Amino acid sequence: GFHVVSEKGTYTADALVSSAPIGTIYKMLTGEDAGLQSLDLLTLYVSADTLDDRTGNVLYNFSREGAWKRATIYSRIYPELGSGQAFFSVEITVPLNGTSDAEMEFDAVKKHFEAVGLGQGLRLEGSAYTPQCYPLYRVGEGERIKRVIDRVTEAGVVTIGRQGRFEYLPTASGVIRRVGQELEEQSLLRPALI
Repeated sequence: GFHVVSEKGTYTADALVSSAPIGTIYKMLTGEDAGLQSLDLLTLYVSADTLDDRTGNVLYNFSREGAWKRATIYSRIYPELGSGQAFFSVEITVPLNGTSDAEMEFDAVKKHFEAVGLGQGLRLEGSAYTPQCYPLYRVGEGERIKRVIDRVTEAGVVTIGRQGRFEYLPTASGVIRRVGQELEEQSLLRPALI
């Protein structure tokens, strides 16, 4: 089992599920640096008067315009939480050793959305900056990454999400489902309990 100690208390469990960066968990387990780099993430929280239906639930930006990479339209995923107004998050990865300004990035997102007709009346409602959010997997590092993930998994830690497995899980139900799959695959939970 595991004993997790925090300032709030000690918790005991048969399995430990982590969405922390894989390098962080590796260092906690081994005391060694995994030698992996991660990119920071700026998340903008945006509302809009209107959003085009083409945005769907998750919209990826593959164009050369704008630094934003993905918009998750939460007002479509969780319509019961809103008052009919569109609300979503926009994710922007920050280059290594780079900086990012929420107001400046929002202005660029707003300009891009409006220019291509995806949304009108966008407003910045807030932002969050998450350091070491996305593992930076470089060509030739596959074996190192596999060793790091294997070492963490062998210790009994189930890694989940973008930091642990480079998986994007946009909803709480998706996270719960994925955790259940990992626990089942590692025989840490009987399928009947999922």
